[in-house]
Amino acid sequence: MRRYFWPIVVAIIALILIFGGALVSLLTDWLWFKDLGYERIFITRLLTRLEIGLLFGLLFFIVIYGNLWYARRIAPPPSPTGIEQQLLERLGRLARRGIGLLLFLGSVVLSAMVGLEAATHWEEWLRYLHATPFGIADPVFKKDVGFYVFQLPFLSYLYHWLFFTLAASTIAAAALHYADEAVELSLIHI
Repeated sequence: MRRYFWPIVVAIIALILIFGGALVSLLTDWLWFKDLGYERIFITRLLTRLEIGLLFGLLFFIVIYGNLWYARRIAPPPSPTGIEQQLLERLGRLARRGIGLLLFLGSVVLSAMVGLEAATHWEEWLRYLHATPFGIADPVFKKDVGFYVFQLPFLSYLYHWLFFTLAASTIAAAALHYADEAVELSLIHI
């Protein structure tokens, strides 16, 4: 137990330094909302941020890690011929296991960052869910003005999130295919 004392103390101090400011801010907001009698609003806001952050982070992880996993799975195996090639193949297998773990951890970290960013769009999500028509049609597209106020901001965010997710997944898979020598890059000089 004494051997683990200092690493545990260092880990606790690091967590306090990393998340302490956010926890103090969260506690301050809770006390303020509670003092005004609006605990329900605070809880709704907090739960909405958690839900949307987890949802978009998990979806991002599924897309990017699923794509990387599939890219690794369909990569052609190297062809060992000599003794040196067999040794290189064994070292390559060890490196690929490490790269697989690195890809997983990288996907988790990137997904957490995407989820945290998505959580900032909680207000747009709530406006989208509780949209109310204004009863006034816009003269150009003949859509209710409430659509532009309540629904369009979240739909715009959803479009940009989907574009980023697909672009990041495509770039990551292409880089992985190139690293696994599944594709070659040839530049034509004119």
